[in-house]
Amino acid sequence: MSEHLNEIELKNYGESNLSPREFLRVQMHLETCEDCERRLNEMFPNIAEREEALLLEDLADETLRGFHLNYDEHLKPFIYKTIDAVEREIVESHVEICAECREDLRDLLQFHEELEREKEIRELSKPHFWSQVSEWFSAPNRKAVWLALASIFVLVGAFLIWFFVSPTSNEIVQNPTNTNDFPINQTAPNIIQTPKVNQTVPKMNSTNSVENKNQNTNELPKEIEMAALVLPKFLNELRLNENDTLRGNDDLPTQKIVVIAPNGNVIRTSTPVLSWKNIPNIENYEVSIFDNDFNRIAKTENLKGNSWRVSNLPKGKIYQWQVAAKTVSADGKMQNFLGQGKFYIVSQTDEAKINQARNSLERGRAFAEAGLLSEAANEFRKYLKENPNSENAKKFLRQVEPTQR
Repeated sequence: MSEHLNEIELKNYGESNLSPREFLRVQMHLETCEDCERRLNEMFPNIAEREEALLLEDLADETLRGFHLNYDEHLKPFIYKTIDAVEREIVESHVEICAECREDLRDLLQFHEELEREKEIRELSKPHFWSQVSEWFSAPNRKAVWLALASIFVLVGAFLIWFFVSPTSNEIVQNPTNTNDFPINQTAPNIIQTPKVNQTVPKMNSTNSVENKNQNTNELPKEIEMAALVLPKFLNELRLNENDTLRGNDDLPTQKIVVIAPNGNVIRTSTPVLSWKNIPNIENYEVSIFDNDFNRIAKTENLKGNSWRVSNLPKGKIYQWQVAAKTVSADGKMQNFLGQGKFYIVSQTDEAKINQARNSLERGRAFAEAGLLSEAANEFRKYLKENPNSENAKKFLRQVEPTQR
């Protein structure tokens, strides 16, 4: 950073057009530079009031204040470069302000680099296969063995060539001495032709028996019937009763907020984004998350926009959430708005079964037992394309398809 901030940096800071990393950089400079702070106040006279409002909003959000990066969802994908752009921005922005997560990420990166170096050293130290073979045969005491093996290979090859190239015939060879005993005008050939006809019959029978045997051996083995799917019971609990509210009967809403997602379904991420349909003339929303026993576990107030990302929800549980808002009508009456949803996060055990599946049939069964019915149906259809006669896949697909409708 230069000695003082330029006009563009101050303007972007005052208009909130900086990335999280640049915002922190400029803010740290303003805390130590009175000259730049004075110039900022001249450009934006109300900047102090806006910063105080943002500070109060951040303090109200207790869940963000205690947020730390998760190894499986943030650090590991970041290290192995499987993370998407949004999550990478979250990780990089968070480690700028969190010393604990920054130390964890640095240690993990260092450990990963050491493992990669050791792996490269082991690969380089391994002798090449053909070099090992060459060294083995080049030893003086093994030359005799090599010559003996070469001789055996030559003899076997010559025998196979002779066996397949030499002519073979299954026809009956007549004895010429017997044919000379008959005069030329007699019907000796007719007498000799009879056993020929009789001998061709067993040939046909033996050929047919061989063909029947080959047909029997070429039949595909029957598929072992697998047990029916057992869909999780919590799927029935995800149907939210619209007549019930989480806030109590003393504050019933007069209008409904349409909840978009997640609602009535199963998800795999522990950092879901809650979204709803925006209502005109509503500036601030209040969002709360409850466990299945109606205990509030997270809350945010004065939220602008129509979405909120929740961090670090434990997996394998059902959650309910609601979004509320209030406004004053034209006649001076208070209007209440409320929307609510319900969802389940896949457990780590079910995630492991999904990742360990060896084919589409096993993966679809793991998806179904985890409650992810749409994903399960896709895997069963994929398996049926490759194995159209699979009764197991057909049976499993019939089980999950009606539930989706």
